[in-house]
Amino acid sequence: HRLENALATTQTRNTLLATRYDFGVLQGNFGYADNRAIDDNKSNDSKSNDILVGFSAPFGATKLVASYIRHNDKSNANRDAQQWAIGAFYALSKRSDLYTGYGHISNKNGALYTVGNATDKGTAGRDDLYGVGLINPRATLRGLGLAR
Repeated sequence: HRLENALATTQTRNTLLATRYDFGVLQGNFGYADNRAIDDNKSNDSKSNDILVGFSAPFGATKLVASYIRHNDKSNANRDAQQWAIGAFYALSKRSDLYTGYGHISNKNGALYTVGNATDKGTAGRDDLYGVGLINPRATLRGLGLAR
């Protein structure tokens, strides 16, 4: 069940298709999601879909990444959103990366999405996120970063 729906009066169905292809000089990513929420009283039914296009390109110890996501709300509210992000990873060692990134989201018709996180309440309009940090997946502390 969902936290905001403790009585389970809404059923959800999500379908995700994703692929990645290595072009040699870069890897391309594509994802498509179909989302449906069906309310018992039928007044709050909603449908939406999401498309993600992204890439990563290695240049020596550096890897550049970028992505674009479009959320298409098919309800009467039509709360669409578009997000794009860019970033870079620098390999300090075999296990540790230094990273930086920037993401921007544009919300429409009162949508409240935030950059990189569709679960937190955002503000209508836009949201930006800057980040820098260190990642070591084998350490107890897997990531350390600063964001705004």
